[in-house]
Amino acid sequence: MRRRNCFLKMAGLGAVSLSLPICATSALAEDSNPMTKPPNFILILSDDHGWSGTSVAMDPNNPDSKSDYIETPNLERLAARGMRFSNAYSPAAMCSPTRCAIQYGKSPARSLHTDNYLRYDGAKERIAASLSLPKMLQQSDQGYVTAHLGKWHQWPHPDEVGYDVHTGATDNPEGNVLKRRNRVTKEKGIPLPPDDPKRIFSLSRKACDFLEEQVEADKPFYLQLSHYAVHKQLQSLAETQAKYEMKKRGKWHYRAEFAACTEDLDTGIGIVLDKLAELGIEENTYIFFMSDNGATAIGEKRRRVNMPLRRGKFIFMEGGIRVPMLVAGPGVPKGSHSDSLVWGCDLWPTIHDLAGVRTPLPSMSGMICRRRCRKCETNCWRR
Repeated sequence: MRRRNCFLKMAGLGAVSLSLPICATSALAEDSNPMTKPPNFILILSDDHGWSGTSVAMDPNNPDSKSDYIETPNLERLAARGMRFSNAYSPAAMCSPTRCAIQYGKSPARSLHTDNYLRYDGAKERIAASLSLPKMLQQSDQGYVTAHLGKWHQWPHPDEVGYDVHTGATDNPEGNVLKRRNRVTKEKGIPLPPDDPKRIFSLSRKACDFLEEQVEADKPFYLQLSHYAVHKQLQSLAETQAKYEMKKRGKWHYRAEFAACTEDLDTGIGIVLDKLAELGIEENTYIFFMSDNGATAIGEKRRRVNMPLRRGKFIFMEGGIRVPMLVAGPGVPKGSHSDSLVWGCDLWPTIHDLAGVRTPLPSMSGMICRRRCRKCETNCWRR
């Protein structure tokens, strides 16, 4: 069983870094300057985005680990500022269980949330009894403000999970309309404006507004920016789509609509990166970028979308669970690479350590009783 780990320590940075202002280890925490500001955190989560679906080579020694067709200059910029992980994995091969796992730092098997529906008795009880990421940050007593913007697609409501600011438990997992058609009343849906495909730019603007508010209030923050791109029912700006329709096919990739949506997503990420620089807080802000699972590879036009990895979303092969991951922030060497094995559940303990939360990590130990009574099934797994 894997232990809970700060994956930046696993990547060979020791106690994250000697330059890290806040550290979870007691010795460094005692030596830290009490006036040093706690770090900020931004998690940018893309949707159905394969390991090779950017222009960043996740493995610098493997040219096939990036796309020669899709352009993501802002992710290249983020990679230049920090570390890329070539062996990063999502907790699941589909949306909801991965998102739940990130919130609680628990595998889908442990929470019983193993697909997009809560099918198992006791799943809600296990999730409700777990310590969420925003509530964990509140234990640091450093005044963290937490926000979730974008796709939710999980249980329970963001209020119950502990977010101070959020866009609600949206009922539109694809993010492709402003308002969905009401099947009961037959009320027509409302499409998104053409200048905001997959809500990329409106979400980016909301993120920037949140950043400005926290800087003005002098508050540390955790922002989870969960994009709908590049989920199915792809959308993009007309000019971006036209660009890729004229572009020469790459070795593996050639779908203009997928590449255009990806580049627009990258543009939205660039808006947030620019705002961090404008506000002067990028040097004290950790930025994590990853996907919830690989791209959908069902159908003739999609089958090569995760190449050179096999298969895609819904399948526990490399194409379904190996994802792009980038990290930048205080003490993270610029332009660096790690081949350490990491996964989405590592975000929870990593942020716990970097934020200087002194509450001990919940134990991952526990025995499974051989008896299958309902009481034991519910209680023998502990945090």
